[in-house]
Amino acid sequence: MSEETPVTTDVDDSDFQPITSQDALDKIIGQRIDRVKKQYAGFDELKAKAEKFDEFQESAKSDLQRAQERAAHLESELESERQMRVRESIAAKKGVPAHALTGSTPEEFEASADVLLEWRQAQQRDKPGKPARGLKSGVTGSDQRLDPKEAAAAALRSMRNQ
Repeated sequence: MSEETPVTTDVDDSDFQPITSQDALDKIIGQRIDRVKKQYAGFDELKAKAEKFDEFQESAKSDLQRAQERAAHLESELESERQMRVRESIAAKKGVPAHALTGSTPEEFEASADVLLEWRQAQQRDKPGKPARGLKSGVTGSDQRLDPKEAAAAALRSMRNQ
């Protein structure tokens, strides 16, 4: 019981005209090309504008990158100056040379200054004291005094005793 249903099309066969010559085919293809060209009529202008926009974005991006690099450079200089100012104030407070301090934070600068002060105190403890004035080693046979003040005082005493 399988009945085949006839195939129907909605196309009206009366409007269809078969292409019989190359000229007719060329004419139909030309009409189709013209319709497509009309769809993309302003494409070249839009493409040129898009390229200019892309170039502008690249140049603006370069300006932005330059500005960001300059800002980063200035920020690093500012941070360096701040560290130097903190280093110098701690050095003045502790009585040590600023160039000898190491670190990057105030706490590290203070710790470095404390280490330098401890080292200086250790050096002073290990250093022998000053020799007493007016003492002779006995090696020299001269009767010269080491201190000119003592020599002047002795000369005055000898003048009074006469």
